[in-house]
Amino acid sequence: MKSETTFMEKEQIIWVDLQGFFDVQKTQDEVDIFEASMDQLPLKDLTLVIDSTDLAVFKREIIPILEHCYALYSRFKRCIMVDPASPTAKLQLHKAAKNVEGFTGEFVSTTAEAKALLNL
Repeated sequence: MKSETTFMEKEQIIWVDLQGFFDVQKTQDEVDIFEASMDQLPLKDLTLVIDSTDLAVFKREIIPILEHCYALYSRFKRCIMVDPASPTAKLQLHKAAKNVEGFTGEFVSTTAEAKALLNL
């Protein structure tokens, strides 16, 4: 999996592009780094965009990690999730989201739709 994060300071947006296939250990390591940095951020002032357009289908072992991420994402002012192009990966993400009580993220179909919601 490849992950690239961009901070749009003026707009107060953290944009994360996810691509490829999730490796279980690498994913857990990335989540640990992300979670450790959260205390240093003004989460209630920030919008988080997770762009999964190029994300591949992933192993079942990733589901608990993904569910933990969704709980973390709900700490942001707003969370927008861009669906993967892969129908199977999309189904996996939506199913995991339903398992997380209090998940406040909103799914959109395209990057363009996410940008429109954010007036970018």
